[in-house]
Amino acid sequence: MKQWFIDYSALAKADIQLIGRYLAEELQTPRAARAQVSRIVGEISELQTLPKKFPTYDTDACGKLGLRRMNIDRFAVFYLLDDAASTVTIIRVLFVEPFSEG
Repeated sequence: MKQWFIDYSALAKADIQLIGRYLAEELQTPRAARAQVSRIVGEISELQTLPKKFPTYDTDACGKLGLRRMNIDRFAVFYLLDDAASTVTIIRVLFVEPFSEG
């Protein structure tokens, strides 16, 4: 099976650091912070073998760019694929509010 290279944008790296810092310092849950960051990075690493597992993000502009979205707990990971270079570029890792009906 083909292995893809995972590349993190500067913003994605900063997002992951901020997630860890927020959980550790603001919510005072350092163990949960480490676990969450490990979970995010671990899930992203699975894109090395299954980069097309998630569909392109369903908006006109994002779909044309080929932007994909992977959800991990309450976070959305946005990424692009470069087929020629076999590279997954992680663009952003953002907190998303859970959907609630009512």
